[in-house]
Amino acid sequence: MDGVWESARGCMRNYLILREKALAFRADPEVAEALDAARVSELAVPTLGEGESLDDLRAQTFDPKALGERGLQFERLDQLAMEHLLGVR
Repeated sequence: MDGVWESARGCMRNYLILREKALAFRADPEVAEALDAARVSELAVPTLGEGESLDDLRAQTFDPKALGERGLQFERLDQLAMEHLLGVR
């Protein structure tokens, strides 16, 4: 049983460490800029707008080349996340 409680203590310590890192990550102004550049807030927007149907969506045209050139801007966000996790920020 001692091993079970030691494991639980370790898990809780890891949780608290990661919680602090997540708070620091979210408070970092450079992270906020990277989140905006990656348009992360748009992930919460439904694909279909109010009153739109699946047929409306299917009728839209998209330029895959232009969308590809726009990029997702996740590289900087990924780097900042790693720096926070590794403790260099």
